[in-house]
Amino acid sequence: MKMDALNTFVTCDRFFILPSLEDDWDRIGERNQRWETANKKKPRKFKKPVYIKYTFKLNDFPTHPAVGGSFFQVIANKGNSSLLPWMKTQFYGDKIVHQLNFTKEVFYLKGDQENSNFDKIGYKFELGKVSHFNDYRTLSFKILASKKDNGEIIAWLGNKKIFEVYGPNFTIGDGYTFKWGFYRWLKDAFLSETPTQSLTVKEFGFSNKCEEILDQDKCS
Repeated sequence: MKMDALNTFVTCDRFFILPSLEDDWDRIGERNQRWETANKKKPRKFKKPVYIKYTFKLNDFPTHPAVGGSFFQVIANKGNSSLLPWMKTQFYGDKIVHQLNFTKEVFYLKGDQENSNFDKIGYKFELGKVSHFNDYRTLSFKILASKKDNGEIIAWLGNKKIFEVYGPNFTIGDGYTFKWGFYRWLKDAFLSETPTQSLTVKEFGFSNKCEEILDQDKCS
């Protein structure tokens, strides 16, 4: 693994595997996760746009309708404390989507182990099927987080623009961090059927300067 002086770009073949062993799910939330947090100690603020590049592939990746998870998340923060995912690249069964959440409120219920109750509106943008990611694919983003009208989010898969959203886009928190790797969830009833799945990350990077991360045609 190589990382530059700014700790903003990683080139690697980092391999993440989530096994199907039942013991590995014996924890609160029944979740199995292998995360790398890119800027945990220094959440980004709203003044400048950030440019992101994330190249990964799904290796041996049998699917199941009750199994889902994430490969990349942007987490809303309050100070250095994580609140909830603002956006995430995820899979449900054999579908890959990118979800963008506008959250009005986070609330907690007594006896709820998840503590993940939200009043929110979510938008999902389809990226393809699992089989479309058996070879390396690159997701790129321009993000200008804002609670005002100047907000901007643009996403590309390869050279194809997937979506663009303008206007207020950040509803809760005062900064955000990135998580890349593999995070998975499932339903208790299907523990015995949960397949082993794996992901390889080739590179992940972000910068305030578009030309350091993205192709020139995305910076114009």
